Amino acid sequence: MLNAQDIELGTYRMNTYEKNVYFGKDLKDIYIEIGAYTETSQNIALKIAYKNLESFRNTLVELKAKTIEWDSIATTNNVTDITKDMYKSNFRYRIIWQGGYWHETNNKREITWQYIRKDSISYCYFYDNYRSSSNEYIDTPAGMLLRLDEFDKLLDVISEDNIKRRLNEEQNKAELFK
Repeated sequence: MLNAQDIELGTYRMNTYEKNVYFGKDLKDIYIEIGAYTETSQNIALKIAYKNLESFRNTLVELKAKTIEWDSIATTNNVTDITKDMYKSNFRYRIIWQGGYWHETNNKREITWQYIRKDSISYCYFYDNYRSSSNEYIDTPAGMLLRLDEFDKLLDVISEDNIKRRLNEEQNKAELFK
């Protein structure tokens, strides 16, 4: 958990690792845990303003469709291993992480997603090195790796229906203790 007051929206799998998704305590940002590729960075997350979440959901839907298409092409043509740029997404986000103390990037817009097929398994992937907005000498490598069967769970967790349901549950729980 990033903060004790954050509302957990659910979990999703990222290439066999269970990751959490939270709605920030101020109800302005969604935090999606992603992969940290260094031992010094922990609690790393993609931070998306709630008002920009629809753009991210649309990106995931388009990525899933493209991954299905390319998976079919690879299967039909017996392609077992390939890495290729697939899609450039355009939504506002930040990366936050804990490395001694909390760091956050400046606003970012573009992510280059890659299609990876390894041993006949298809993945959708982004990876970059992110620099702290408060200290130019601190950075961390981070990314997200999704198998084809992992898109739906993440989409369900960040769906508008799930967010409303979880907010109602938290409000009902708070009303019990007045």
